[in-house]
Amino acid sequence: MKPFAGLFLGIMILLAPLLLWAAFPAAPLDSAIVAVAQGRYSEALEQLATIPMPTLTPQERHRARYLFAHAAQRLKRYPEALQAFGEIVDHSVELGDYALWNIARIYQDINAEPLYVEALKTLLKRFPQSRLAPQARIALGRQLIGVTGELAEGERVLADYLAQHAGHASMPEAYLLLGQAYTGLGQTDKALQAYRTLFIRFPTSPEAELAVPRIEALAQPAQGVLGWLTPQEQLDRADQLAEAGECDRATLEVRQMSAEALSMDLAARRARRLGFCAFRLGRYREAITTLEGFQQVFSAEEHAPEALYMLALSYQREGRPGEAERILRQLAERRPQTPWNAKALVTLGLSLEARQGLDRAVGVYREIVTRFPAADRADELAWRIGWFHYGQRQYNAAARDFEAAAESFPRSMFASNALYWQAKALERSGRGAPALALYERVARDFPYTYYGIRAQEVVHTKFSHNAAWVSALAAARSLPFVGETVSRHEFEPTLPSQALFHRVRVDALVRLRFLDDAREEVVQLAKHLRDGLAEQMLLARLYLKVDMALHAIRTLNATLSSMPPEDRRSLAADFWSLLFPQLYWDEVREAARFTSLDPLLLLGVIRQESGFNHRAVSRSDARGLMQLLPSTGREVFQRLGMGVFRHEVLFDPRLNVRLGSDYLGRLAETHGGNLVLALAAYNAGPGRVKRWLQEINTDDWDEFIERLP
Repeated sequence: MKPFAGLFLGIMILLAPLLLWAAFPAAPLDSAIVAVAQGRYSEALEQLATIPMPTLTPQERHRARYLFAHAAQRLKRYPEALQAFGEIVDHSVELGDYALWNIARIYQDINAEPLYVEALKTLLKRFPQSRLAPQARIALGRQLIGVTGELAEGERVLADYLAQHAGHASMPEAYLLLGQAYTGLGQTDKALQAYRTLFIRFPTSPEAELAVPRIEALAQPAQGVLGWLTPQEQLDRADQLAEAGECDRATLEVRQMSAEALSMDLAARRARRLGFCAFRLGRYREAITTLEGFQQVFSAEEHAPEALYMLALSYQREGRPGEAERILRQLAERRPQTPWNAKALVTLGLSLEARQGLDRAVGVYREIVTRFPAADRADELAWRIGWFHYGQRQYNAAARDFEAAAESFPRSMFASNALYWQAKALERSGRGAPALALYERVARDFPYTYYGIRAQEVVHTKFSHNAAWVSALAAARSLPFVGETVSRHEFEPTLPSQALFHRVRVDALVRLRFLDDAREEVVQLAKHLRDGLAEQMLLARLYLKVDMALHAIRTLNATLSSMPPEDRRSLAADFWSLLFPQLYWDEVREAARFTSLDPLLLLGVIRQESGFNHRAVSRSDARGLMQLLPSTGREVFQRLGMGVFRHEVLFDPRLNVRLGSDYLGRLAETHGGNLVLALAAYNAGPGRVKRWLQEINTDDWDEFIERLP
């Protein structure tokens, strides 16, 4: 299905309520939470002082004390903050690690070095699974090595850090500190190895630059900055530079290596890196020359298939599709077979379709489905075989191809597409009874999907004698999109201890509106959850609570894509409510009052355009919930007489939805109320829609949507 069809799907779905903040405690604790979130710390302390603590639950008391400590810390009322944080450490299972971290920061601010070290050690001992443990270890190592001079203990702390927190953001600093510690301990070889590792693995970090003079001071004999690296290490560093997007630097350093002095495998790796970097830098002629030379000398090398694929792409980008397709065919037939065979065949088919039409690509697509059914996009290409015959009005052949696609990829997102279009092909060929049975199957097996809802509409409108069946289907299904009647029961799966550790912190931090910390806890929790339905629904629910709606949608879409139709039919209403959350509902309803548009339509646009991220910015500079370009936003803003337009207003949820709904409403009026055209114009621009109407000759809106570029 095309991206626009995905947009239309999001809009077709009715959305359900989700109240994120309903569980906040009553004022004045609630008022204090809001005051802290807005940086009004003195006011928060005043409000907290009025709370009769015996009226709160133990958890609420702990949260009130944590809030008090946080506000006092921000106001530099350190004795009060330390006392309150200390109570949290002693009595709260939810936020003890956060309290200890803040205690350590206070001691650091007042230069109480022994107490700072002790707080960090206590955090690591009592809460080893805390998300703050990596930060605490690097801070402790920094203090022991850089301040107190306890080099041996600092080395042990950082060795634990590297062993337990691979991939953490402070690894470059850890290696720099380790080099410093080893130097002070007189272990020159270990110091040199730490600095070399830093220089090779993290070449774009500021610490790598700091390591250079230290390496030069330790290395014997003295030589240039790259001279003390082995050829393999130089290539490892170049790979890291390229991964970080520094292909210019990678190319410069690799060119300093003499190919003649390298072994065959390293010479091959050098040539491959130069070719790949030339491609990434858009220097396609240079990439072609380099990769052709690579193929002539190293055609049997392990990575030769990847290099051959990059050579084909270089020919494509250079405007030489014939050579590209020749190489792709050669790669597709290469033995022994690798994943690049399938990738080459898919690219070949897409290239043929783009240049010469779908009829030239169909044979390749059939080959892909037969030889490489697990290839990326094989399900989509199987559907396109049927689409080709449908476009040729060969409806019997199309029906067979769509049926084959659905049978070959029953769990694919294209299964509903294939079955729906099989039904249309059967209907076009005059076989109404089997077409009706397929429409009913799509409506039943693929609820709340674009084609599932389209199938219901077709049964209701074209097969009016079956309208009762549609009503019965809706009545039998647990519909989540019915406002206040939705069940808000939240089943909590049994969690392993590590997941539970982060789970309780998410709740506490969300209640306090410390959303940045809560998001980090959800990210950690996700690493320890099983793939079960209940666990993934819990994760989606927590993503929504911390304003990560797009993560929630992606999580449940992945869960949905792994399910057979019979399991999808039994999903509870809460699953669909989480997949289609009713966020920013007040802003949407307010904006809808000024247009003739259904507020649920606007909600669908927001879900598809921005994933409910009010700070979203696209590559084309579209901004906010409804992804308005600044030029469009300014035109609507000024036409509505809202004053002086600034780009920042597009990040205001209320204003963005007001402007976007007005723009969409006017597009709907322009197109005579046709929402398909209005939404197409909103997504791609009115000029493109005018051109598409001229180019796409059909009165079938399903066909029109599928033929959109």
